[in-house]
This record gives sequence, structure tokens and C-alpha cells, in this order.
Amino acid sequence: MIVLTLPASPCVPSLNRINDRGYPIVWHDGKPRRENRLAFVQATGCTFAAIEGLEVRHRCDNRACVNPDHLELGSHADNMRDMAERGRANPRRGSAHPVSKLTESEIPVIRQLLAAGSTQRAVAHRFGVDQALIGRIARRISWSHVA
Repeated sequence: MIVLTLPASPCVPSLNRINDRGYPIVWHDGKPRRENRLAFVQATGCTFAAIEGLEVRHRCDNRACVNPDHLELGSHADNMRDMAERGRANPRRGSAHPVSKLTESEIPVIRQLLAAGSTQRAVAHRFGVDQALIGRIARRISWSHVA
């Protein structure tokens, strides 16, 4: 069992606009920025250029929190490890995912239709999904767990 050690200070939720991923966004130097990155830069005195390619991680697991005591710098791998260890990863794949429109049995049929020369648009229409999804299925980006 993973025990999360929370910072002593409470979360400071942002009062700014929250994007579709749950992060507050602010304008800084003429650019939209995640407010947690701005809070980290201001608290540490570093620059945005210095943290380019790194992620500002939340020790509190609260995306809207901008308390600098709750923020730390790390790699994308560090952030993904945090997500998995703290039980935030979504292991549901394929038809087990709540918004799935397809089933595992339909994926081989889709791939066979494409291999036989059907267009992605025609296959998408037949299955009631977006053409882009059919392209991702064909390239095995989506539904890659199905043979």
C-alpha cells in the first residue's frame, strides 16, 4: 500500500479558469500558462526555460492547487509513476471503458474491412464512430490490445 505524505500546509485552490484537464490557466507574458507552473517558477526563482521539458507535479494530487509547498519538479515518467502509485490510472481498456462505442469483437472486423479496401470513412459510418478513430485502430494506436 502506498502512503501519500501530504504537505503540512493546506491546498490553495486557484480562482482562475480551469481547463478541460483540470488545471487552472492564467495569462503570463502574453502566453497562456498552467498556474501551477507559474506558481513554481515564482516560488523558486527559476525561469520557464529552465523547466522546459519537465513537469510541475502536485504532491497533494489536487490539480487546481497552486500552493508552492505542494509542487515539485519531475519528469513525465515521475508523474506517471505518481499517478499509478496513487491509484489515479484508468486501467479500463476497450469495451470496459465507459465511453466506448465499440467492442473487442468488432475490431478484427474493422481491420478486415480496411484490408479489403474499404475506406476509413465508410467503416466509420458503418460502426457509428469518427473516421479518426478508425485510422487509430488501423495503425494500432487505439485498441492495440486486440489482435
